[in-house]
Amino acid sequence: MLPKELDEELARAHLAQLNVKLTTLYKEPSPTRQSYAPFSTNAKLSAELNMLRELHQSIEVLREEKRGLETKLAAMSEMREKVVRLEAELEAGRGETALASKSSITQTLSELRLAHAKVLEGYGAAASTLRQQEAEVANLDTCLQARCKLT
Repeated sequence: MLPKELDEELARAHLAQLNVKLTTLYKEPSPTRQSYAPFSTNAKLSAELNMLRELHQSIEVLREEKRGLETKLAAMSEMREKVVRLEAELEAGRGETALASKSSITQTLSELRLAHAKVLEGYGAAASTLRQQEAEVANLDTCLQARCKLT
């Protein structure tokens, strides 16, 4: 009987003559065989798989954040419409309140404009953040698809 290494070498040589490609599965190396080279390939693939799983989790988190930002954006849009409606009511009320002092109307209008500016600022910030999140999701999707094609 031949030693294991010689037996494997003889089998590989015989298979090579038959034009057969031999693929070997490897287990984690034992403490006595720390430098088992094919294990490093399996370790690299395992590390890449873990990285892809983390990317997938990141994408899911970003999608959830996107849904939250879309909800905020919808609320901001509603507030903006309300401000526009209130400003229109104020303009309509101007004609009716001839007895009201100009300073109180001016103050109310200024307050409404400040509130409107704050709403617009929040709307712009939410829209900008949403666009950034969408770009990041698209980038991670592309990266994940590229990684999946490689494996």
